[in-house]
Amino acid sequence: MVVGRSGSGKTVLCSHFLYYGLTAKEDKGLYISFSESKAQFYANIKTLGMDFDKFERQTKFALLDFASLTKDGIQDALEEILATIRTINPKRVILDSFSAISLAFENQAEARTTIHVLLGKILRSEGITSILVMEIPHGKENMGSGLEESVVDGIIQLDHREDNVLPVIYESSK
Repeated sequence: MVVGRSGSGKTVLCSHFLYYGLTAKEDKGLYISFSESKAQFYANIKTLGMDFDKFERQTKFALLDFASLTKDGIQDALEEILATIRTINPKRVILDSFSAISLAFENQAEARTTIHVLLGKILRSEGITSILVMEIPHGKENMGSGLEESVVDGIIQLDHREDNVLPVIYESSK
């Protein structure tokens, strides 16, 4: 799980993770966005030199845009996620974000159960490395209720400060 406040670099870090997989390891990738549209993601990430369009055209990458998802569409979204996983067979999956997807559920318990099943059973059983993104609201210190942390193998917490500099985490010769 990657957690942090808005602007701490969660999406950038996860994008680098996927892009490194695509360029250096030839791992297929899937980005599931519940927080920003596909157009926003592509526009923002291209400014950092990452061209996911190319990999999408080669069916090595897919971005599922559920930015305007409501509780009525959650079942269809989950089915689309599973269908996409079966179609492209990704090795790396980003779910951005738990905070946004939880708003589509009637209650937090339903959201946590769904994420637990999706991450804990389906993705792991397929050998997929997944990252769950979670936003820490301003004014709060805790990451969540505790269940989210129990579903993941590790937590990376990002902080946004003026003296933070994002390191280069890969260099691709392709």
